[in-house]
Amino acid sequence: MRIMMRVLLGLVAVCLAGGCQHFNVHVMPDKNDVGLKDEKGALKSLEIHIVAVSRTELPRWETMSMTEYWEPGNTTRESAIKHVMTFGENAATEQVLRKNDPIWKQWDDRNAQSLLVLAFLPGIKDVPGSADARRLILPYDPGKWEKRYWGKDTIKIELRSGGLISLRQPNK
Repeated sequence: MRIMMRVLLGLVAVCLAGGCQHFNVHVMPDKNDVGLKDEKGALKSLEIHIVAVSRTELPRWETMSMTEYWEPGNTTRESAIKHVMTFGENAATEQVLRKNDPIWKQWDDRNAQSLLVLAFLPGIKDVPGSADARRLILPYDPGKWEKRYWGKDTIKIELRSGGLISLRQPNK
């Protein structure tokens, strides 16, 4: 019983120190970007995947072709533990992965160290890592983010026809 109590107190201490905190991931298409609109001026059908990976998984995700990732039947995409956001004419114009969403627990259990935001934007050239504008690689630890914008618990990401832009930057 004492051992169980110590383990529980240890977990509480880790959570209080910031180890169990998460943040909201707020994604919004640039409403003025004509490249995101169809011929009628409506937002094109767009998809965003948010995936968290461990330190050992990151190199594979950094070098993966984003064009191949979005191809039908891609096993990496299909097997990833991901949060999916779909934008389009009949979908919400802004979407948020909430900090209390159960997917964070799944990512925690896999020792996630990086959060990847992946966008389906055809026509952008494949390049490795964050140089590919369809792939943002962000710190998973909320303590690594500056706290001066939008409170300390929200990361805002803008979706443009040329790629993803994080409007909040990690600490250096």
